[in-house]
Amino acid sequence: MEILLIRLSSLGDLVIMTSALEYLKDKGKVTLITKKQYFGLFEEDPRVNQLLDESQVNDLKKTTFDIACDLHAKPKTLLMLSKIKARKKCVINKNSIQRRLAVWFNKKIPEKPLYRLYVEPFHQYFTPKTYPLPSLVAHFEKPEDLPERYAVISPGASQPQKRWPLEYYLAISSMIYKNYGLFSVYIGTEDFSLPQEEYIVNRMGKLSLKTLMNIIKFAKFTVSNDSGPAHMSAALSVPLFVIFGPTVPEFGFRPVSNATVVVIERRDLSCRPCSLHGEKKCKFGDLRCLTKIHPDTVFREIKKVVDS
Repeated sequence: MEILLIRLSSLGDLVIMTSALEYLKDKGKVTLITKKQYFGLFEEDPRVNQLLDESQVNDLKKTTFDIACDLHAKPKTLLMLSKIKARKKCVINKNSIQRRLAVWFNKKIPEKPLYRLYVEPFHQYFTPKTYPLPSLVAHFEKPEDLPERYAVISPGASQPQKRWPLEYYLAISSMIYKNYGLFSVYIGTEDFSLPQEEYIVNRMGKLSLKTLMNIIKFAKFTVSNDSGPAHMSAALSVPLFVIFGPTVPEFGFRPVSNATVVVIERRDLSCRPCSLHGEKKCKFGDLRCLTKIHPDTVFREIKKVVDS
């Protein structure tokens, strides 16, 4: 059976989408259309038989798929799907309207994990109706230039409003080194200025996705904002401490994993959620949903897991 999936971006969404790859792995040959910058996630993944970027859609004119599914559900990808020859077609239901209403009217909504939504379109074609967790598959090797024992620190995010203060991350790094002797390997594309401390390893910059996966895979745990590296850590079964600010896990973005996942957030603030993806500027100007999460609070959660 020939199956086509369309999901162009972003990093976190593509990692979560691997739940669909896991569900389909024994059901047919999978072709994935995504942006070329994300190929590194899947180049060693046996669940993906063919990787194409969006410019190659026209190359599929002579191919007829058994199933073609748009897992992005944007006008651009819906147009792509319309050009694909397939015996059956499907589109993901992303629960977008409920999420937007929750932002507009500041209402709570039932949590619908996004990884389950990626699998549901295929339940009409296959049994059993299971929901595999997201997982990244590759041949992993620990980078030689890293310490033997370390934690991954990911202080960046797609939106500045989703970033826990850098000085808080630096405080956490000091705490985990003093208490556990763990170095902190900082990852991300942002140009943060990091102090010259013996326990801080700066790997920030344009890392390949394969290198990024290898760094995270061999970490003792990850501390991250609500971002792509958090979902990578979960999908690699590395314990994760993830900090939510303007966004909320109920939107489906809670990382899920076979390893421990601890979500840290201020549930007492009525202004949350203020936006769908953290794109809206804080109306108070102080990002209290993040600044009121103190390093001591996060370290207590880390200590509970590490000590146990």
